[in-house]
Order: sequence, then C-alpha cells, then structure tokens
Amino acid sequence: MDIEIVEMSERKGVFILKNSSPAMANALRRTMLSDIPKMAIDKVEFHLGPIMVDDREYESVTPLFDEIIAHRLGMVPVPTDYQLFGYQDGCFCGGEGCPSCTLMYSLNKIGPCTVLSGDLLPLGNPDLKVADEFIPIVDLTDGQAVLIYATAVMGTSSKHVKWQAAFGVGYRYMEDDKTFYFKFETDGSLTAQQVLDKALEILTKESNEMLSEIENL
Repeated sequence: MDIEIVEMSERKGVFILKNSSPAMANALRRTMLSDIPKMAIDKVEFHLGPIMVDDREYESVTPLFDEIIAHRLGMVPVPTDYQLFGYQDGCFCGGEGCPSCTLMYSLNKIGPCTVLSGDLLPLGNPDLKVADEFIPIVDLTDGQAVLIYATAVMGTSSKHVKWQAAFGVGYRYMEDDKTFYFKFETDGSLTAQQVLDKALEILTKESNEMLSEIENL
C-alpha cells in the first residue's frame, strides 16, 4: 500500500491510495471517521445564583436550557495534542481527572452580548484556545450573565460524534480497482496530516495484532 499526497492543508487533505484493495480503502475510511482520538468538552458546570461584576448583580440565566448550551460546547473543536493528553480511563490518576488527561476551560460573560466559542479560556496553557473562535453559543440580554467551567477529555466518535475529527471522508476508484482517490476535511482539532498519520498508525497496529493472533492459533 502506497500513498501519494495531492493536497495537504491545515484542514483539508487529498491523497491517492495505490497498490491497495477496496477492503483496505474502506477500512482506512472507517478508521478516519470513527477511530481517531481527539479532545472534546464532555462535562459542563454552570454557576447557580447571582453573579457580581463591578458591584452590579447579574442574573445567572440564559434564553436556552443548560443542556442545549452544554451540547453546543461539546461540539466546539478543541485542540488535541497527543504529547500532552491521553485517555482518562487509562491515566495514572485512575480516571479522576488530571493535567495529563483533562483540559479545563472557563467562560465568564455578561450581557448584552453574543457568547462565542472564543470566550472559552483554557486554564493553564493559553496555546490551547479552541480552534474556531466565532461559533455562537448563546445570546445574553442586559442583566444576564453566564459563568461556566468545562472539562475536555479524549475520546473517539464511535462513542459520540463530538469526538469526530474527520468529516466528508470519501474515495472513488481511479484507473483500476487497486487505486483510490481520497478527500477529507477536519474540524480543526487536528490537522489533516495528523488525522491521516493517526489512521495509518491505528490500521498498522490492528493489522499486526491480528497477524499475531493468527500465528498463535
């Protein structure tokens, strides 16, 4: 199996898969869609009660239910660094949450305004601001405010779509059934090159494990 890169930008990738098979092409497509680990907001805590800002009291309320805001925050692309974070359930903290498996954000806004994804501020490392800063979350009127703490963890889209890093992954046959033209995009949590590299790494690992099991039989 060989790969020829046609285009590889920050969020878009185009490549040709050569000397392969329909089964392998489909396996690569499914891996890119379902098995790429990425960070996403999984827990959102809302402050209850009045919020004091400059001796003025704001009402901790929004036009939307908290569940809707939490869902919107979960779909915001969160930067993913495999050198910094791993799966929470496999972390040495025992899944309780620590800087090696969780990423904390705070959001503190008063109305009138439109709360945007860029208002999420990472606690500790400013380089981990969200990828898209202009995704609208909720509108606040005068006298309304919101104070939120959000926790992002690693996962894959096989559990929930908020952990899906690659989108529009598709391919077509070229001059024979052994050559395939691939196109895909990312949500910005990972670069297109990182998605492709991780997919190939996962496929290689799974193939080696299967060969090992066959040999043991």
